[in-house]
Formats: sequence, C-alpha cells, structure tokens
Amino acid sequence: MTIDIRVWENATKPTREGINLPLLRWQSICDNLQNINDAIQHLKQGVNLRLHIGKDVFVCVNSDYLCINIRQFLYPPNETILKPAKKGITLSLPEWKTLIDVIPQIEKAVPEVKTMIPCWQTHDNQEGLWNCSECFGHCSEYLNNISAERRKVCTRKKKIRKWLETQETFGLHRQVNRKFPRAQVISPYIDYQWDVDTAVLTTYTKDNDGYAYFVLAIDVFSRFIWTKVLRSTKGAEMRDTLESIFREGRKPTKFRSDKGVEYKNRRLQDYSKKEV
Repeated sequence: MTIDIRVWENATKPTREGINLPLLRWQSICDNLQNINDAIQHLKQGVNLRLHIGKDVFVCVNSDYLCINIRQFLYPPNETILKPAKKGITLSLPEWKTLIDVIPQIEKAVPEVKTMIPCWQTHDNQEGLWNCSECFGHCSEYLNNISAERRKVCTRKKKIRKWLETQETFGLHRQVNRKFPRAQVISPYIDYQWDVDTAVLTTYTKDNDGYAYFVLAIDVFSRFIWTKVLRSTKGAEMRDTLESIFREGRKPTKFRSDKGVEYKNRRLQDYSKKEV
C-alpha cells in the first residue's frame, strides 16, 4: 500500500508530476512535521532543510523558492553531489497546508500508518542499519559512485562502521527508543527463567585492568541481576563465569540468550545442559 501525492489534470486525470510513497516514507513525513513546519516559518530568514525520509527520497524546504519539494535525489555517474531527479512533486505553501489538513483522513483510511514501526528502529545493530537500503540507500549509492582511487581515500563502509563504534559520542548521542513491541514473557515464579547477555567494553580495556566484557544475567520474575566481568568471551571463561553465578545459590529452570557465538560454544552448551 502506498500514498500517492500527485498533480491531476482537471481533477479527473492523474499526471506524471508526483511521487508515490510507501507507508514507511509517509510515516516519516508525519513524524517530522514539526521540523518541516519550523523550517517553513523561518523561510524568510534563509533557513533551508533537506530531510531524508527513505532510500533516495527527500523533503526539501528552500528559502530561494518558498516551496516544499518531495523528490527523489540521485548521484549522477562519477559525481559525489546529490542532484534532484524528475520523480517528485513541488508544493506551494497553500498546497502543503492542504496536504497537512488531510492527514487525519488518510490515517482513518489507512490505520496501519499509526502502528507502523520506523525502519531505523527495526535493526538489531548499527551494521544492520548501515546495510539497509531504506535507511541509508543514498549513502550506498554515493559509495558505489566513487571511483576506485577516490574510494581508497574516502574509506569503505566497513571502516566507517568500525570507526563509529570507537567513538564515545556516537553512542552517547544516539537516540534511545524505549517504545517498541516486545515479545511477551511469562514467568510464574522466581528463577523460572533467566535472560543473559554480554556487554562489550573493548574501548575501556586499558582503564579496566584488561577486562573488556561483562555478563549480565537477570531473573525475569524478580528482576534480580547478576554481573560478572570478563577478559574474553572464550568458552572456558564463559563457562567459569556462569558457574560462579550458580555457586551463589540460585539456578534458573530456563536460560535464554541471544545467538552470540559466546553462547554457542560447546563447553558452555554442555555445562548449561547439565546444570539447567
């Protein structure tokens, strides 16, 4: 299902001037209405806005033209500057206001818009976000258009990802999403189920006397938490860590973790099957 914003001829026949938006991109416009309207209010002050709403589509507010442009932007061959394509629509300020006024009618006709999860919130980690054509499609196209010589200088996506992971500010200022669908977990009593995960703190290894990880285990029912520090996530050390937690006197009936390699090794698997 899509939302079609288009110019019609005599209100009876659609023209080619317009753009077809998947629900996720329409939702992105609705979520950023405040930012777009703020830019419109400050047009005379020279404020410009280019908002990415999905893949290669942007919403642009330009003080030179006093309009709102919802348009596809592409990289011409061997160029590194985005250029507007034919696919899109330019709205005057009254036309934009009309579009905003019909949002409640669209939400009534397409109720799925209200319950959709933004694409960037569905990724498990930064790598998934970077590889998503919807979230970073224009970045992938940019990197693909860089020549071989320029690519060596500009660094590939993998190196960019690794560099970002080493930057403390990237994690500190990343938006925290606290409202998202969670799988229902039913725990009838204490120690019925534990959830276990590993946190990575390799950036602070020198400051933490060589400790680069810590394991966190939580009892789902009582919310009691255990934490143990690790120098590595090798099988023997993971097993010893889990054993030290069990020696404190409590063991779960069920034990749940993610699919990390530290939980798939044979030593830990054999030990957990024996003890849990």
